[in-house]
Amino acid sequence: MLNQRWQKIQKYVNKFSGCIAGINQRNESGKMEQDKIAEAKKVFEAQEKSKLDHAWILLRHQPKWIGIMQEMDSKKSKKRSNTCTTNISSSSTASTHIDIEDDMNTCDPVSRPPGRKVEKRKLKETTDQLVRIQKLH
Repeated sequence: MLNQRWQKIQKYVNKFSGCIAGINQRNESGKMEQDKIAEAKKVFEAQEKSKLDHAWILLRHQPKWIGIMQEMDSKKSKKRSNTCTTNISSSSTASTHIDIEDDMNTCDPVSRPPGRKVEKRKLKETTDQLVRIQKLH
């Protein structure tokens, strides 16, 4: 039941995220982020009858969601061609290799916070060490 609800939320959040991406690609000057979100809401509500944009607001800065979006972007960029042909003169053609991944690799990847099991294991190890030290004294 919960998994089905999450799938529905994820589907609508992905669509809303696509609306945001489309508006951001326009690169209109003078528009604040709030204006872009409001415009995306209008576009989204015209396409879908669901109002789950509040879920996008909660998810957009979460490390797991950022990772998913970066993964989707990298899949899209792999579909595009990495080479560009430039016509220098009418008789010669040069091929220039452009690596899209260069800019992506320069930024540091977002690290996910440690999980519950890892935190519990670390806590148990430190308490075990403290108990051993106290027994020695």
